[in-house]
Amino acid sequence: MSRFAVPPRKRAFSSVALAAILIGPALLWRKVDADAKAESATNFDLTYTMPNGWVKKKHSAQALFLYKDPKTKITMRGAASNIISEENPTPELDRDGLTKQFADVTTKNLGWKVEILDVVPFSGGTYRLIRRETFDRIVVTGIAVRGNTTILITLLGIGKAKEHIDGHIPKFREYLASTRFTKSSMK
Repeated sequence: MSRFAVPPRKRAFSSVALAAILIGPALLWRKVDADAKAESATNFDLTYTMPNGWVKKKHSAQALFLYKDPKTKITMRGAASNIISEENPTPELDRDGLTKQFADVTTKNLGWKVEILDVVPFSGGTYRLIRRETFDRIVVTGIAVRGNTTILITLLGIGKAKEHIDGHIPKFREYLASTRFTKSSMK
């Protein structure tokens, strides 16, 4: 046998090892891709509490909650949107895509001043903050998207309450950080 010849048993082992090296990552990628697709079509529920010192106000069926700070008259409203689908029909409207759309529409259609702020992490996701302002109001919204669920929590100051919004933003960040996403039982 030539000194460069590989015995058949070693050749078979080498072939199996090479196949594992090449196929292993492909199978792992396929599993990760399947998990990501399942996650993108999942709905989530938001767990939240009323901030200390705020009062609960009557709200529409589209809102999760409506709270008011009795001292400053600032309101905080939470809303959720869930789509029941085997896949995410609008993957481009992730957290940052939706925030950019808010900014573009607000600037183009309303002419308001818009500032995209930082990200606030919470259990199960992250919010992107956007601050929009016009002559009589300031609106600061935390936008979170996960799977087929979109959450908007908005801090609103109209008239004299507008003056107090920026002072509330640190507590608003803390409030957003206290919320939690959990998988929904909705099918």
